[in-house]
Amino acid sequence: MILSMTGYGQAITEFERFTIKTDIRSVNGKALDINLRMPRELYNKEFLLRNEITKKVVRGSVNVNINIEYKDVALSARKINKELALSYLKELSQIANIMALPNENLMQNVLLLPEVMKSINEEINEGDFNCVLQSVSEALQHFIAFRSQEGASLENVFSQSVKNISALVDEIETLEGRRMESIRERLTKDLTDLKTRIKVDENRFEQELIYYIERLDIAEEKVRLRNHCNYFSEVMMEENCGRKLNFVSQEMGREINTMGSKANDAKIQQLVVLMKDELEKIKEQCLNVL
Repeated sequence: MILSMTGYGQAITEFERFTIKTDIRSVNGKALDINLRMPRELYNKEFLLRNEITKKVVRGSVNVNINIEYKDVALSARKINKELALSYLKELSQIANIMALPNENLMQNVLLLPEVMKSINEEINEGDFNCVLQSVSEALQHFIAFRSQEGASLENVFSQSVKNISALVDEIETLEGRRMESIRERLTKDLTDLKTRIKVDENRFEQELIYYIERLDIAEEKVRLRNHCNYFSEVMMEENCGRKLNFVSQEMGREINTMGSKANDAKIQQLVVLMKDELEKIKEQCLNVL
């Protein structure tokens, strides 16, 4: 089953003392990259939260935002770290004086610096943290559902493109016999014209003709491409198949390119161009598959 790396999930959970809002967003990425934003009181629980998210997300560039709104206004209050604020203000004032810059808004800027504004709740107890985990878990459920929905759309795109490539191979099959016969007729005609001028060894000519036709034969490429298309459809049913689908699509590309270089026929090369177009659709979307 295909899951997209693009996902979104949100949970707003009401508890007795507070409301927790969790937002999870992700886009495609080669590995798992979690950007976690949360209140200061959860800092000592960051490792546990990352482990919980990693179990479900697996891969992608992920932004997680956890916000706690306390129903008691006093608990939501923040206090100023006076010593740190005064230290910042002193340093900035000196710099402003040296550079002859205005210093009217220095205090406003100081309040935005790290650690100046501190939450009254420096830590969170285990019971409250379990509420946070519940909110994160609910958001992850919505997130996975979104990924699954997007994955179904990707599966439709892949299935249609693979079907189109297989149909184009069938079209090439109908042209293949005529192409080889045309090559043989052209070479025989050239030989007939050549005989009027020089002596030609018929046996050697047959050997060269067979060698030349074998070099232009694309039967093996067609078989391998069909096998790759079938395998691609099988891999789509596996979990976390994004990387494998990408590798299979690369193998499909090699066979299509070889067919194009060997074809030596305008109509077949046109069909090869159409196959390449379908393959590009597959490769582009493979980047979004988990």
